[in-house]
Amino acid sequence: MNKADIAPFSVKIPDNEINDLRRRLKHTRLPDTLDASGWKYGTDRDFIKRFLAELENFDWRTIEGEINAQPQFLMKQKRADIHFIHMKSGSPRAVPLLLCHGWPSSFLEMMELGKLLSSLPDSGAPGNLTFDVIIPSLPGFGFSKPKLDGTWDLCDYSDSLFQLMSGLGYERFAVHAYDVAASMISFGAFRFPERIIAYHTTEPGLPPPFLGDGAPPLTQDEAKYIKVQQAWDKELGAYMPLFRTKPQTAAYGLADSPAATAAWILEKWRDWTDPERLLEECIPLEHLLAQVSLYWFTNSFNSANRVYLRDEKNRPWLRTADTKVSVPVGVTLNATQPIEHAPREYAARIYSDIRYWKQLAAGGHFSPARNRRCSRNPYKNS
Repeated sequence: MNKADIAPFSVKIPDNEINDLRRRLKHTRLPDTLDASGWKYGTDRDFIKRFLAELENFDWRTIEGEINAQPQFLMKQKRADIHFIHMKSGSPRAVPLLLCHGWPSSFLEMMELGKLLSSLPDSGAPGNLTFDVIIPSLPGFGFSKPKLDGTWDLCDYSDSLFQLMSGLGYERFAVHAYDVAASMISFGAFRFPERIIAYHTTEPGLPPPFLGDGAPPLTQDEAKYIKVQQAWDKELGAYMPLFRTKPQTAAYGLADSPAATAAWILEKWRDWTDPERLLEECIPLEHLLAQVSLYWFTNSFNSANRVYLRDEKNRPWLRTADTKVSVPVGVTLNATQPIEHAPREYAARIYSDIRYWKQLAAGGHFSPARNRRCSRNPYKNS
């Protein structure tokens, strides 16, 4: 990768696009809803009405300034232009750390965590760690624009991220990933284990392990977890078959209506954070407004949704019980999402070297998007 392939990047959404968003919001037509149905059948109508009013008056320029205060770049690759933030610690001993967001999120979720980790002091002691943090926008998300020359599989996604690290001169690096990025990174770690110093995840069941002929029988806890997965697929997983098959049809409404974009994103953030609490109690409203705005201004919800539209017929891994990811792995489980609480023996079918396993007392799927005012947030006193 030549240095010429990496260029500084800054965000500047034209005024006319901000004005267009406000115009569309003023003319939003909301659907009807069953009385007192709340969030039962999707995004609550009263909540989205209030949220859209906030979005109409949202100060995007402040968020834009916060983004542009970080060192941003764009790397040109063969099949995509990859946007990333590169926070250097200044220490010659710094560990390169790749922080990967999930769906439907963005690099914004990782910014505060990245600033924290890259600013850790280097005492020089053997056990003291400091980090050079790299926060990419996954291909198809936000400002990372893939070429429209076909679908991507896990090989393509992981290769793009590993190519990013090579282009920055990091042949070995640590990584944190969850959600769809957990599958991307695990696939890359299986193919190129020599490049991964260590891998941390909050979703140790992704990608799923081989459970076919020759695999050890399920333990009682694993069998219970499979039932949790099946119930989740039935009750909350309808979006995946849609985006695996006909994402383009939904894309027309998502690209044309900020209300549709907001409703999709907010439903997932609410369900996957803590459905027993008010969403705005656990995630700052400003963060939710910024996430929706980013998806809208980059018109990237369709390309992000295509992360589920992937051809994996030729993926050469996890086809037998003996094929595992061999890199050192650490796991932290959130408090509110049973679907993400794979038993350790289930994760051991995927990862052969699990060195750390911790259960948090609070927090949900989008854990880096913390709100210090939320009493159940695990980062409140950190």
